[in-house]
Amino acid sequence: MSNQEWNQNGEPRNPWAQQDPEWRPTQFRDHTGRDPRQPFGDRPVMPSLPDLQPPRKPVWPWVLGVLGVIAALLVFLLLRPGQPEAVPSEQPPASAFPSPSLTGNALPYEGNGTGVFEVTAHRWTDTGVEVDYRITSDEGTRRFTFFMFDNETRQSYVPDVDRVIEVSEGSPATGTVTFSMPRGDASFVLTTVTGRAITALPISG
Repeated sequence: MSNQEWNQNGEPRNPWAQQDPEWRPTQFRDHTGRDPRQPFGDRPVMPSLPDLQPPRKPVWPWVLGVLGVIAALLVFLLLRPGQPEAVPSEQPPASAFPSPSLTGNALPYEGNGTGVFEVTAHRWTDTGVEVDYRITSDEGTRRFTFFMFDNETRQSYVPDVDRVIEVSEGSPATGTVTFSMPRGDASFVLTTVTGRAITALPISG
């Protein structure tokens, strides 16, 4: 060996003992190690369901749209023309309607058809009372008779000339009947041909 292959201590030189001027130590990056509390073979922790949801869209465009529709509706309601007020139709005065051609005292009757029984006038005489009457029929032909009832003595009186009164629809019966009786308040009674009372009108004494 040559002298260059031995060092000063008499030991042979190691060519690998010389440092390479280009040599740099290896750089190791820090990394997170495994959690020692986690057993081997465990599945990695998955993110929760809320984390997997897509990001929510902003709601303010919808809010602005709704507010715009409401504002347009309010403007339409405020600016549209008002409805015309209903004008009440003029009614003719009550005097324009014809009043029933009833005089004296009258009552509608039923029980032998229907119609109106009316006393148009009455007169007391020395022997009794004369009564002017009028009877109408709403439908068909009806027959009637009369009697007079003294309200104080409760005595009944038949006409001086007892007869049957016939009435037809559209053809009222009118006439005068006479009763011989003392003067006093009485009731003029309309009856059927069998004598059944239908209605009565007052006769003042």
